[in-house]
Amino acid sequence: MIDPGIGAHKAKPVFNNDQTRPRTKHPLAFPQDYFNQARIFLCLVGKLDGGRGGRDRFQVDQPPLSFRDDLLGHDKDIPITQGQAGVMRSLQEQRRQIIARGEWRSTATAQQPGLTGFHLPAMVSTLGDVTLPGLVSKWLSARDRGKEALRVFINTELADGWEDRGSRLEPQNLLARRESYGEGIDVPAQAPYLTAGVDVQIDRFELQVTAWGPVEERWIVDWRQVPGDPKRPETRAALLEALLTQYAHPSGHLLPIRSTCIDSGYATEEVYDFVLQNQHRRIFATKGMAGRSGDPIVGRPTERRYGRRPRPVRLYPVNVDDAKRDVMAGIVLAAPGPGYIHFPTKIDEEFFAQLCAEHPEVRYNKSKVATHTIWVQDRERNEALDCAVLCLAAYRILPAPNIRHMLELLAKTPVPGAGDPPPQRPRPKAGPSDIDVPDDWLEGRR
Repeated sequence: MIDPGIGAHKAKPVFNNDQTRPRTKHPLAFPQDYFNQARIFLCLVGKLDGGRGGRDRFQVDQPPLSFRDDLLGHDKDIPITQGQAGVMRSLQEQRRQIIARGEWRSTATAQQPGLTGFHLPAMVSTLGDVTLPGLVSKWLSARDRGKEALRVFINTELADGWEDRGSRLEPQNLLARRESYGEGIDVPAQAPYLTAGVDVQIDRFELQVTAWGPVEERWIVDWRQVPGDPKRPETRAALLEALLTQYAHPSGHLLPIRSTCIDSGYATEEVYDFVLQNQHRRIFATKGMAGRSGDPIVGRPTERRYGRRPRPVRLYPVNVDDAKRDVMAGIVLAAPGPGYIHFPTKIDEEFFAQLCAEHPEVRYNKSKVATHTIWVQDRERNEALDCAVLCLAAYRILPAPNIRHMLELLAKTPVPGAGDPPPQRPRPKAGPSDIDVPDDWLEGRR
């Protein structure tokens, strides 16, 4: 184990039952990577023993800041702002003395004698170059960069497991999140890139359109049904007409859907036909795959050949577990920013009920070790959630769009007939695409 409960003049790693390891009185004699690995190891010891070992946490009591309560937070949402960094700097000078007065406290009784796990977050470590101002800077940076960066901070700096908030969401609580994008405006100014997700039901298509801004902040733009049997050509023609709809942007331009993912679980051959006929419109066939947490949201496609005249159809697997987790994470965010999901005033409570129709549950093995997470459906209809997953897949399936470049193009490109009265929005017919959008919108990265 590593003993953090020592003064600055005695800081040294202590090894039990290993006389071959060197001892040193100077912590910097070990590479920095050693301290990171040691801290993570101390965290995981108590998590991989199947719940049989004890639980010891190193705690300090020092007003006005308690590392455990104020910096770590009971729900891992650390209430640290840039303005509090000064407090961290003043406390940093006293930190080693504060830690020296701390102690290990047991939080669980070991079921197996002699087996104990130790939890040691970075803020109570005297090893390496860990400082409170440095932790605050890392926290602020992780919060700005989004959920994945925050998860890494929780795992590596706080030596704790990541837990997504809000395992069960109440749809009525989301009604207050609805907002107006502007009079006669479908798409907000900062979100010029549109994707669509299509869920196939026995008697209809469900369609959702999402607009994307910087750092995957997103706005729901449209949610509608295309009634009819998906196996009938007239129903698929109506779907294509809906996908060719263009949406009003504050710049005066009408924006098209740039990428669409359609689920091929039902009416598979008809979906393949539809995709083959409209590949030039960036419409992709997908299949949801559970149990692939950790894989990319959209995997590599495989070719499916079918029918009397075999033709290649690219089928893209979608990691639905992580995609749903991404959507839920965007719903529970408290303020606009990276990953946040906005909702227009025109959607109703049924949409939110479908969006919150599932919740994650952790599954454990016989040793009570968490092995995986499954999504449990709470109500029969969940099309809004499925379509949100497909909108995310449509965004990830192509190279990340250069949002800034797209906004610059919109700003400098004249709006056709800007001096004339606004024309009636066209309803395009199914046929060759007449969408006049430059392909270089997809060049570059965010």
